[in-house]
Amino acid sequence: MQARSESGWIADGRGRTWWGRRGRAAAGVPLRAPDAFFVHAAGTGPPPRLGAILMLAEQAGTVPLAELGEHLAQRISARAPALPMLSRRLELRSGRWPRWVHVDDVAGRGRLGVRSVGRGREGTWRSALDEFFDAAPPVDGPPWRMQLLRDADIGRTAVLVTVHHALGDGVALTDALIRLLTDAAPAPAPRAVRRPAARRRPAARARLRRVGRAALALRGLVSLASAIRPPPAGLPGAATPARRYATAALPAAKVRAVARERGVSSTALLLAVVAGGLHQYLEGRDGTVPGERLRAMVPRSTRPARSGGDGGNWTAGMSLDLPVGPMPPARRLAAVAAGLAELAPRGQPAATDLVMAAQGLLPARLHARVVRVIAGRRFFNLNVSVMPGSRRPHRVAGLPVTTVFPVLSLGTVALGIGLISWADTIGVGVTADAAVIPDADELADCLALALDDLAAAPTDGTG
Repeated sequence: MQARSESGWIADGRGRTWWGRRGRAAAGVPLRAPDAFFVHAAGTGPPPRLGAILMLAEQAGTVPLAELGEHLAQRISARAPALPMLSRRLELRSGRWPRWVHVDDVAGRGRLGVRSVGRGREGTWRSALDEFFDAAPPVDGPPWRMQLLRDADIGRTAVLVTVHHALGDGVALTDALIRLLTDAAPAPAPRAVRRPAARRRPAARARLRRVGRAALALRGLVSLASAIRPPPAGLPGAATPARRYATAALPAAKVRAVARERGVSSTALLLAVVAGGLHQYLEGRDGTVPGERLRAMVPRSTRPARSGGDGGNWTAGMSLDLPVGPMPPARRLAAVAAGLAELAPRGQPAATDLVMAAQGLLPARLHARVVRVIAGRRFFNLNVSVMPGSRRPHRVAGLPVTTVFPVLSLGTVALGIGLISWADTIGVGVTADAAVIPDADELADCLALALDDLAAAPTDGTG
């Protein structure tokens, strides 16, 4: 049955969503299957969460920290209740499907912490990042929190954000943060509406379309099945819940220029940068061998154009082998671009959607068991996510947001690398299992060097 609210339609199940705040507040909205996945996966390891580091311009160091914190707290209180992703709490019901319940009052002072390190204060920038992102989001309200962090030694200031992964993916989080924090008046979120009835197509054409979709999904299932096997050796799975976080900033103009010169997409270039950086890092540790590869889970967005601004996870994971053995940078880029080009015809995103839809039909207890089995196994060596971000400059309290660094959820893998375009920079965030990769900063440096190697490599195929 579809529920009706005074302000419109609300969700009536695990996949269909319509707008309706009053109805949502009264009855709650069952989680979509991709979002419930991260609720039921929580029992297999550290709570699945993702986050971001928003770096503010240097002049932020001249603004009193308490004053800046109060400004942000007031903005959170004023805007968060109108943002569906940030104004919902998770309601868990024994043996029943979890649901979101709307929260009318989201107090900024309760969501935002303020901390200063350096100059005799307790902690360092590095330890502050570790402590913030290692702590799970709160469970007694909307499952997200922030911290305004300043390093008094050098004056750098950042806003740290962590959210339960069930709230949404990286694209949803970026959109929510822009609407929540930036100085520009937030544009109204697109309202999800009921789709009009499709025009009747000739029966033969409709059958061909259905056959085409089914064939694509079938190819995707076959491709997924080939990926469901132990990943290659070379990078073990997660060993401890302790994490290390590191960042690198790549010039966006340089990334786009090298991609144009090589005739590849920026995404392919960035994935090659990851492969090259991993080669340099692993070569310095234990060495690499010709033909060595690491299997990466690379999310692809499936977000509909009018998803209602409700957040949620709209991604399909694709399996991509990254060449990390010895080879010229240009050849590594060509191998990555070719592998990426082969993924779309294989239909892995369509197959992932099909699997998720099938899971959403399961009873809650059975769904939880299936998810825990899947989440407890390791199919990949690492997670790599390339996100669109925003080329338009944004300001918070009059201060430019210069760079954003993603913080990925790891699950059973020991390494996650997120890359997001932001104004003039590609922010690279490295999240690593401390026992497997204790020197995450060294890996981040290797990623920056890999871009330099690609830019300097000859274009005649020899480099």
